[in-house]
Amino acid sequence: SWNEDPLDYDQWPISFNRHFHWITLAKAYAASGDEKYAVEFVAQLKSWIRAMPVEIGDRWIQAGWAPEGKMSLSLDAGIRMGQTWVPAFYAFLNSPSFSVDDTIAMVKAFRDHAVYLMDPVHFRSLSNWGVMEANGLYHIGAYFPEFKASAGWRDTAMSRLRQEIDLQVYPDGAQIELASGYHHVSVRNFVMAYRTARLNNLDIPEDYLASLERMYHYSLYVAFPDLCMPAVNDSGTFDIRSAMQDAHTFFPDRSDFEWAATDRRSGKPPESTSTAFPYAGHFVMRSGWGDDDVSLFFDAGPFGYGHQHEDKLNIILHAHGQTLIADPGNYQYDPSEWRQYMLSSWSHNTVVVDAQGQHQQGKPREEYIVDAPLPHTWISEPGFDYVSAAYDEGYGPERDRTVTHRRSILYIKPDLWIVTDILTPEDDSVHHYESAFILDTDGASADGLVAQTSNGGGPGCAIYGLGPEGTSLRIAQGEQDPHYRGWMPRDGDISCCHPVPAAIYSFKGSGKIISSYIIVPMRDGNSNPVTSVSSAPTSPSAVCSIGGVIRRIDGRQIYFVQREPGDHSIRGLNGETDTEAGAMVITESGCIEALHLPAGTGVWGDGQSLSVGDYI
Repeated sequence: SWNEDPLDYDQWPISFNRHFHWITLAKAYAASGDEKYAVEFVAQLKSWIRAMPVEIGDRWIQAGWAPEGKMSLSLDAGIRMGQTWVPAFYAFLNSPSFSVDDTIAMVKAFRDHAVYLMDPVHFRSLSNWGVMEANGLYHIGAYFPEFKASAGWRDTAMSRLRQEIDLQVYPDGAQIELASGYHHVSVRNFVMAYRTARLNNLDIPEDYLASLERMYHYSLYVAFPDLCMPAVNDSGTFDIRSAMQDAHTFFPDRSDFEWAATDRRSGKPPESTSTAFPYAGHFVMRSGWGDDDVSLFFDAGPFGYGHQHEDKLNIILHAHGQTLIADPGNYQYDPSEWRQYMLSSWSHNTVVVDAQGQHQQGKPREEYIVDAPLPHTWISEPGFDYVSAAYDEGYGPERDRTVTHRRSILYIKPDLWIVTDILTPEDDSVHHYESAFILDTDGASADGLVAQTSNGGGPGCAIYGLGPEGTSLRIAQGEQDPHYRGWMPRDGDISCCHPVPAAIYSFKGSGKIISSYIIVPMRDGNSNPVTSVSSAPTSPSAVCSIGGVIRRIDGRQIYFVQREPGDHSIRGLNGETDTEAGAMVITESGCIEALHLPAGTGVWGDGQSLSVGDYI
């Protein structure tokens, strides 16, 4: 029965009624010529038409498999028309098992779908749904020109598609749902309609395809060196190589598209390494595009228009071919506690406040998208990158806005990140904080405030914590009480979670609190370039700031400072600077090798300005 739900999971019958298995039958028929596949297709077609009577109006194809109280989805009508029914129809059209009566019944069902999809009441603008619906309507109008209304169907569908490119794609190329997989759901459906127009010699808007270039551009430049987009919101990692083959076909002059389309065998890698997408609020700090390069993704953007997770200021670290600090990605769409955990801050690399996660869900939907980039700082130079942004939308079901979380990241190229959190409450109460880093590895250890992955001889990372007095570190793996901690889906299976280690830094206090985490990727467990990290005092106490010394195995030392935004100067280690964040790299002999000052004018020691080449 089309109404069955054998797994007690409503996505199963929803997917079943999209009829992707008809494509399987069509391929088997084409490959073998065995009429049994056509017989089975016709039987299913007739059964489905009988089971799903059409009622044009407020409700349409009211399917028993839909969850109680819900109507069938316009999305599914678009998917059937744009992706499964048309190829199935033409695959079996000349089969003796597909009778004239069967053909007429299916063509009538195509017409019913078109009438339904034409109704603006059913059109879901501003999402991947709307693109799939419009693509389905366009397919009917293009492949069945015999209908008197087909030209109108095509015109309406193409108008909607062209409109959606502008409405749901930010100027920086990110689709407004801000989920890698759904970004490409929209891309694929835009492209399917375009190809259908070309195959049928139909007109399309002159700028239709050019408007998609920025979506491909975003896909490539947000991706890690393995050519996979990060797992953000309801999306796992997304391999872009197939999509970039389309991009290369459409834009043959883009050598970077060719490079990705050919899996790096020809063309040229992107000229830029680190990249900012200000509307999406996605920032990627990378050393390069090779297999052994390192990248960190920072999410400082809006909530997203759909498929959202409570994860602002989340980070993902990819290094030496593997994801080391992970966003767990997606979980199956069910009402389970696991699904709620995956949506929450507890499963992400950000801070929870007083045992409460971020809470943006439930705001008016128009607040989920932005007309201009959210406030942030982004500075990229040859030797460093710097990014800073804040979350102040509230914690817990009451959306308590007492505490604001600011996260700043200084990337000292090629292999060191300094992540600093400033927690600013509006009251004088003591607040409890936990900062988490989900480690995509089998195990990890804690030594004082140093967390390190234990991954055999493979890539790993170390995290050195510097926090207020009383800061503790534990490795949470498979915890369920009092909160889920240290779980994520593995190996692409989104139906269950597996224990993974999570480095949890816990601390408490009143007033502004600042803590830093020095993140060091390693090619293998024995290649840590850092020998130690220690704190260094800063002054004056009126400015919220932190300082530290990073000692490297090659003898170099890196002195760093980070302070709250504002017009301040701070002193530390016998020097003074007006930078918001900064680092001084000192060689073993005491020579200043580099000064990284993303938001300041200089460093002074003993009243003298310090420069690269000076000895201290």
